[in-house]
Amino acid sequence: MGNQDLKRISATKAAPNDRMLIEIPKQDIGCHYSSLTDYLDKATWL
Repeated sequence: MGNQDLKRISATKAAPNDRMLIEIPKQDIGCHYSSLTDYLDKATWL
């Protein structure tokens, strides 16, 4: 599975063996996003 394919897998829908942890940079934590889901949506589609 390629890197692009991994970016398109939603963590809530992926099989347990396809899920992965990501590191969220400290400067990205704040009031910029209304939820973690919004942050992940933006981070994975860049």
